[in-house]
Amino acid sequence: MDHFNGILPATTNLAGNLDRAFERRFLYKILFERPTLGVMSLIWKDKIPFLTDAASLHLAESFSFSGGQIENISRKVFMRKVLNNEETSLDEIIGMCKNETLEEKRKIGF
Repeated sequence: MDHFNGILPATTNLAGNLDRAFERRFLYKILFERPTLGVMSLIWKDKIPFLTDAASLHLAESFSFSGGQIENISRKVFMRKVLNNEETSLDEIIGMCKNETLEEKRKIGF
């Protein structure tokens, strides 16, 4: 990286894991704070429009998700509708959220 003459945008949510020698090679470092509950609620509502305001706020309060994780849940809801023509209840969305965080213990592997 010391001899790279271009612009290299890099992102991480594990900045604490970077060693100082690696970190010093980045001229600019920008910290993006996590969105507020209100903004998270709006993200939920944007990704899954049939959610009520109360349901989207409940999800925002219950799960500290990134936008990418919310997108994963919304895709599961969408695929369920496309493949099975089934609507998804709030309880089912909560189950998907728990699965997203591995909150419920799952066996992985053999």
